[in-house]
Amino acid sequence: MIGVFSEDANEITYLLNKVKLIEKKQFGEMVLYVAVLNNTKFVIADSGYCKVNIGAAAALAHYLYKLDHIIGVGDCGCLRSRGANPGDVAIAETSRQYDVDYSAIGYQPSLVVGLSQPQYPADEALVALAQEQATALEIPFIVSNFGSADRFLADGDEFYGLSQEFGFDTVDTETGALGEFAFINSIPYVYVKGVSNFGDADAPAMYEEYRHMAYEVACKVVYQMLNVLTGGGGGCTCTGGDPMSIPINISTYTEMTKTQIFEMLAVTPIARLCVAENGQPYAVPMAFRMKVRGNSIMFCLYSRAGGRKMQCITQNSKVCLEFDWMTENGVLSVVVTGKAKICHGNFTAACNKDLSAIEVTADSITGRIYPLC
Repeated sequence: MIGVFSEDANEITYLLNKVKLIEKKQFGEMVLYVAVLNNTKFVIADSGYCKVNIGAAAALAHYLYKLDHIIGVGDCGCLRSRGANPGDVAIAETSRQYDVDYSAIGYQPSLVVGLSQPQYPADEALVALAQEQATALEIPFIVSNFGSADRFLADGDEFYGLSQEFGFDTVDTETGALGEFAFINSIPYVYVKGVSNFGDADAPAMYEEYRHMAYEVACKVVYQMLNVLTGGGGGCTCTGGDPMSIPINISTYTEMTKTQIFEMLAVTPIARLCVAENGQPYAVPMAFRMKVRGNSIMFCLYSRAGGRKMQCITQNSKVCLEFDWMTENGVLSVVVTGKAKICHGNFTAACNKDLSAIEVTADSITGRIYPLC
């Protein structure tokens, strides 16, 4: 079951109003809501603030419902120089607890005694999904390393110093603790937080002014993620996985907008990878994942290392990806051109072992709508 975690019930009304609540369980000040979306149950935990509460909520929810995905939602402070603004979204790539310090007995700072590492990587697929949905919603975002402590940081110089020491640029009180819980229990996790302040002297005033907006944008992204994970498709206006709910005119040849393109990509299961072999085009359908990193967009495909397409890419890295969707009265088509890179690694899948990744960095993305003749 998917577990969604928030420290403040008053700030997740957007989520609670979007789903069907079927059960509410109260444990002291902590509340677990069992909800349904697309005929799939998941749990929303109102934990209360700080690390002990979020850890207790995670343990309780996992004990009761056996979590297979963890998604956190909330607000955060961001290093001013990172370039994010209040109301943007920060997606956790890693997290750590920077106030953990056992260095006096030989442990590196922020390493919890008994664990093998101080930093907890978020699940790549969940990070990519959060990026896709933020893009579809046209909400600016950054992918960030989070530092957590039981404190409200309001000193820009200290924030910068901690950033230099530990390598994080976003701060809050919960992500590191939830990341630790996910790491210990091998549960894929990601945290999606709206930026409410810069963690400097202006932070208290900014927090009061922007925290509600920060929570709202984070909840919007998380809701769309839930919609995808529970089988309902993705994108900001698509419903039921059908991109034809995008308001478009399909009676004539039309260029697709950026929003329409990303909404279609969010629900299209197959890409056609086109490579060149001694001047001869060669195309093959493949499953894919899309990653958005700042202004760069990357498509990840997986293949056996010795295949024909891999040999073609080795000789010529220029490739094309084509995505399409047929409707009753027209066809949507998206074409991506770019360069491919083969990344050999220990990738595995239940039905196909010993895979290598093909990473395609997009140079151009265009989309067109064709009416049926």
